[in-house]
Amino acid sequence: MKNNEYVLRISLPVCNLKCIYCRRKNQLSSNLISTSELLDIIDAAYQNGISRVRWTGGEPTVNKDFLNIVKRVKEIGIREQYLSTNGTVFNKMVKNLKENGITRVNISLDTIDSKKYKKTTGFDLLPSVLDSIKLSFDTFKLTKINTVLTRDNYEDVKSLIDFIKIIKDNGKNRKNKIAIRFIELICGGFDGDKKYVENKYLLGKDLIDRIKRIYGQIEKVNFEGDNPMCQYYKIKKNGVIFAIIPHYSVNFQCGGNKCKKIRLNPNGIISNCSIYKMFGHDLKNTTFKEKLDTFEHLIKEKQRRTQKDFKKLKHYQSDYYFWRFGV
Repeated sequence: MKNNEYVLRISLPVCNLKCIYCRRKNQLSSNLISTSELLDIIDAAYQNGISRVRWTGGEPTVNKDFLNIVKRVKEIGIREQYLSTNGTVFNKMVKNLKENGITRVNISLDTIDSKKYKKTTGFDLLPSVLDSIKLSFDTFKLTKINTVLTRDNYEDVKSLIDFIKIIKDNGKNRKNKIAIRFIELICGGFDGDKKYVENKYLLGKDLIDRIKRIYGQIEKVNFEGDNPMCQYYKIKKNGVIFAIIPHYSVNFQCGGNKCKKIRLNPNGIISNCSIYKMFGHDLKNTTFKEKLDTFEHLIKEKQRRTQKDFKKLKHYQSDYYFWRFGV
């Protein structure tokens, strides 16, 4: 894999929702890196051939300096910036985000039932999210909807797919692409989490069987993405593209040598694995030369791994808080 195929995944920790499967406590680190050092880290990544950045959280769009950060990252030379967002304030920023460097968007949506949405996230912000999805499809060449699959929203699958069909049919630019990805629930490492997952998880296979019963034939398709475990399908009846991101289904299998992720947590810990802290290096308060050398080491070490090495790795999310929120 060439260096320019890697994606630097950056977590900005502040969030404005309280999703029941995600952030159960309002915990934030007191050891966050500064914006200045964050930009230096991205510059060091760029000098090592990395030309793509993904912003995740938390919720990046509630960071008061986010628009300026995106603009400055574009000026560094990063050619693609992807945004993962909950869509609650994204609709107010779409035009400026595109102009300043965002090129692709993932938006979280677990249901289009307003009561269920409020129960899941803690807030009544569904109209803003739906508006964000419409605007994203009209604005960007590629929009993906991320849906965490649980027993609570299993019955919502049809309404979600039908909503994607409406967006696709009524969009201003039919050349733009949209897909919905159903993510198998995974343990995040917080209190009571294991019991919650055991009670609520569903396998992607169960979802595929349900979609076949509702819509008929589906077929596997290729679709742009950087998650090697994600399998895309097309519903022949309506043309909607959906995907499964498996965890339990594949025994938490690592993506292996197809994995493109380099991950940065809010405290400046950088890793060539999106899960394990054992591959991490602390970049906070290091010189720019040290940052450059660390990226070079991480890339070479990842490229040296064999499939045998990767098979030893399982994607349990026990360090979820560490990578996402720095705690």
